[in-house]
Amino acid sequence: MTQVFHRLTRNQIRQRRVRAKLFGTAKRPRISVLRTNKNFQVQVIDDEAQKTIFGMHSKAHQKTGDDITKTQVSNKLAGAVAAELQKRKISMAIFDRGQYPYLGRIREFVQTLRTEGITI
Repeated sequence: MTQVFHRLTRNQIRQRRVRAKLFGTAKRPRISVLRTNKNFQVQVIDDEAQKTIFGMHSKAHQKTGDDITKTQVSNKLAGAVAAELQKRKISMAIFDRGQYPYLGRIREFVQTLRTEGITI
């Protein structure tokens, strides 16, 4: 019987390396991002309880007639995430960039979270 070897892509290796060092708690949850060519998605996760506290998507913060950039949409999303975290009385979080480099929309998202009062 032949064996099938599944190789991990470079993105998967990078994502596992980053995720292995991070662990979210109820007081300091992990903020995980998913970036596509068109959209931006955020999940706030409590790893101790293995629960997603809440998640948000950029489609909810885009209007069809608006002509704004993807970076501006991620800034709006960061403001909404910060407001939701403050509503739940969470002031500290751990940021999980996943497989993405700390550039562009990812960097702007984190900087907006910090200016909104979330300690990362």
